[in-house]
Amino acid sequence: MSRIDAAYDTDQPWIIYEYGRTHDKWWPPWSSTRVLGYALIGCRCCICGDRTVLKIKMPRFGPVTKTVGKHERRMAYLAKHEHHDRNDAPMTWAQPLANLAALR
Repeated sequence: MSRIDAAYDTDQPWIIYEYGRTHDKWWPPWSSTRVLGYALIGCRCCICGDRTVLKIKMPRFGPVTKTVGKHERRMAYLAKHEHHDRNDAPMTWAQPLANLAALR
């Protein structure tokens, strides 16, 4: 049983990221980013209830370059789920209590 860590974006607290689907160690190989060549990050939008898994390419050998800012796939997901019309009333969201930090 693997452990999934959750985090959220401070600019859009209704977006929750779930890490732990893949790892950077070699064993077990079926969930290793080094063996697979990609990392999986789960994204959940608490407003509309959408769940999407982002597949981000990772190098199999050598150092992993550290990117400054957010990955382009994360930026696309954030832009798609801005929800300007429904972010003021959290109790109208599909999952209002998924991130208590979003409730001000």
